Amino acid sequence: MSEGSPSKANTPGRNNVNGREMNSTLAVFFRRLGRGLGLFAVVILWPSQGSAAPAGDAKAATNAFAFVDLSPFSPAASPGLPAAQMLDGLPSGLQVFHGVPFLIRDRISVTGLESARNGEFFPTELNGIPIGRKTRRLHLLHGALGAEKDGVPMAKLVFHYASGAEESVRLGYGVHARHWMKLRTEKKSDLADPNSRVAWAMGDNGDRAPDHRLFQTALENPRPDEVVSSMDVVSLFSRATPFIVGLSVEEPASGLPANKPIPSRKVVREMNEFGDPVYRGEFRIQVTDGDGNAPLTNAMAMLSVTDDQQPFTFGEARADARGVCRLPYPPQQTLAFHLLVRAPNRVPRILSETRTNLAGFSREFTVALSRGVTVGGVVKAPDGSAIPGAKVAVYRITKAGAREYTRTDHDLAITDAGGKWTSSSLPAGFEGFSFEVSHPDFRTALYAMPGQAAGPAGASNRSFESRLRAIVPPP
Repeated sequence: MSEGSPSKANTPGRNNVNGREMNSTLAVFFRRLGRGLGLFAVVILWPSQGSAAPAGDAKAATNAFAFVDLSPFSPAASPGLPAAQMLDGLPSGLQVFHGVPFLIRDRISVTGLESARNGEFFPTELNGIPIGRKTRRLHLLHGALGAEKDGVPMAKLVFHYASGAEESVRLGYGVHARHWMKLRTEKKSDLADPNSRVAWAMGDNGDRAPDHRLFQTALENPRPDEVVSSMDVVSLFSRATPFIVGLSVEEPASGLPANKPIPSRKVVREMNEFGDPVYRGEFRIQVTDGDGNAPLTNAMAMLSVTDDQQPFTFGEARADARGVCRLPYPPQQTLAFHLLVRAPNRVPRILSETRTNLAGFSREFTVALSRGVTVGGVVKAPDGSAIPGAKVAVYRITKAGAREYTRTDHDLAITDAGGKWTSSSLPAGFEGFSFEVSHPDFRTALYAMPGQAAGPAGASNRSFESRLRAIVPPP
C-alpha cells in the first residue's frame, strides 16, 4: 500500500498451518554499494444463413451486422466484488434486442469513483479495440454500476480511422444509460437520447429485489465512408462505472431507419459543456537513476487520491522507454494525492500534495531514485531446512495523524532454493522498518526494527517480535 493509502497496522496472522511454525532466521546484514501482452481481438460475423436467431426479433437483418469480440479486454473475475457478479443472471450468447443482434459473452469496464473507493479499480482506458471496417452505426449493449447525476459524462468513445483521423462521442448518465439496478430511490428512468432504451430487464422493484436491466444505444459514426480501424473507451471518472457487454457494428448499407435527432435537453448540453481536462487530469513522472540521471525504464508509480470522503488507491503505471510514468486522476474530486515511485533495488520516493496549501496540483515531476543499502537473510524451518519461495515484505509504518497510520511497501523479496533473500530498497540507517515473512505452509513471522511507529496493533507487534527473538538470536 502506498503512503497515500492510510490503514491501521495489522497484526500478523497467527494460524498454525500443518502444525508447523516458521523459524525466520533473518540474520539481517547490510553493506553500502559502490557506484556503481499484445492484445488480440476478433470480429465475428453472424452468418446470414444456417443459424437461428434467438428469442426476440427473429426477423433481424443479421447479415447487416458484425460482432466485436470483447474478451481480450475483459477483466479477470474478482469473486465477491459487485462487478464480478454483474453477469449473473444476464442473458448470454446470441441475442436480438429491438432488431439489433448482439453476442453477449464478456464485459468491459473503465473505472468509476464508487468502485475505486470500494477497492475495485478498473482500467482508466481501454485502447485499440479492433473494428476494421466501415460502419454506419455502432450499437452498444451497456449500463453503469452505481448511480450519478443526470448529464454527467461517464466515458468517451474514440474512433480511430484508417486515414489517421479521430472522432469521439461521450456516454452520459441519464442520456445513454443508468445504474443497471433500478432501485426504488430512482426518480427518473427515461433516457435523454431517443436512440437509447432499455434492451433487457429482470425483477419487479418491489420489496424483494430491484430491477436489473441493460441499455441499448445506437451511435452514429461521424465518418461512415471511412474504415474505422479501432476504438478506445476512456473513463471520465464519474461516480458510476460504465460497462459494455455487447458491441455490434452495423454495415453502411443495412437499410435500417436512421437515428432520431437528439433533442437539445439540459442534460445533453451539460454532458458536453466542459472539455475533457475538467474530468480527467494526468500526472507525468520522469524517473531517473540517482547515480547518473539515466531513465529508469523498470520504474513504477502508484497513485492514491483523497476526496471528501476517504483516501483510496487510484491505479499504477509502469515507466515507458523514456522512464516516464503516466497516471490519470479525477481533478474535480481530488483534494490530496500521494504518489509512490519505486524501482527494483532503489529507495522509493513519496510525492504528495494537498489543495489546502496549493492553488493547483503540480502535473509533472522528476524523481531520481538512488540505490539503497542491501539487506538480506535466510528463512528456515524449525528443523533447520531452508524454505524456498517464502515472501519477505519490506515495509515501514509511520504515523500520519492522531489515529492514522500509513504503511509504505519498499520491496517484496522471494527466497531462493537455499532460503536466501536480498533487497536493496532501504535507505541508510533503516530504522523503523519491518520484515514480514510468509509462506502458505507456515505461520507468518514478523521482524520489526527499532523505531517502528507504535500503531493500533503496535503492542501485538512488539510482543510478537519478542517471541521471534526468543527463537532467533538477534544479529
